[in-house]
Amino acid sequence: MSIRNNEDRTASVSSAKSPAPTQAGGDLLSFVNPTELVELPSKGMLYPDNHPLFKAETIEIRQMTTKEEEILTSQTLLKKGVALDRLLTSLMLDKTIDPGTLLVGDKNAMLIQARKTGYGSDYTTQITCPSCGVQETLDYDLNECQNYDGGTSDDTLKELGALSTDRLTFRFTLPMTKVEAEIRLMYGYDEAEIVRKQRSKVKNKDLNSAMTDNLKRIVIALNGIEERTQVETFLEKMPAADARYLRKAVAQLTPTTKMMLDFDCSSCTHSDELEVPITATFFWPDL
Repeated sequence: MSIRNNEDRTASVSSAKSPAPTQAGGDLLSFVNPTELVELPSKGMLYPDNHPLFKAETIEIRQMTTKEEEILTSQTLLKKGVALDRLLTSLMLDKTIDPGTLLVGDKNAMLIQARKTGYGSDYTTQITCPSCGVQETLDYDLNECQNYDGGTSDDTLKELGALSTDRLTFRFTLPMTKVEAEIRLMYGYDEAEIVRKQRSKVKNKDLNSAMTDNLKRIVIALNGIEERTQVETFLEKMPAADARYLRKAVAQLTPTTKMMLDFDCSSCTHSDELEVPITATFFWPDL
């Protein structure tokens, strides 16, 4: 991720990182908000050829301003679950890009960079020990994030025994039933629909089925069968071992920005490398 030099846009800005201070009596509006290039974990390889990010390795975004803070604190947008999409729409220079069409991993990379430049790289969150269940408050440096290329890597495909297809999907065999699953990766609009469904289920006190709902969104075919009723019925009844393998394969195939740290529990002897969770305090550190 790199800061863009904006000298070619205005002579009043000497550096993208530190714009020249306004002189007494000068024009306050001469300030140009710096931009930066965010490296896309997908490298643009998993978008259709008519998408603005097709084969694009980076995307240019503005640094956050008070305008974006207003978006992040809008109760209306927060209740609708669209605050982060509105944030990205505001930050992206290319206004033809709909956040709903972005791969979830690429969205995360942009949001992490926006958080770094907006509120700094220090992120305080709680991590639960997977062994004893005790929660610990830990600090994480967002500069330690690393892009993971997922299904764009031949090594990942080889490890899973997966094949990539011309329609931007992946095929691999489930270990128990030996069914060939064909999946696509998750986009922003998938996330939004899953959140909407889960909120509806909470409101109606229905059983939480987030994991199965996720799979129903992205599994395209099973043994070449695409008829939705058959596919979804199989996903609801498949062996737990296949379900676990399927979720693990999706995670391995998804290009994203990983936030990992070495965790040593202070309450037991457990040590592990864990993923740092993104919680409500990520963009709202004062909550």
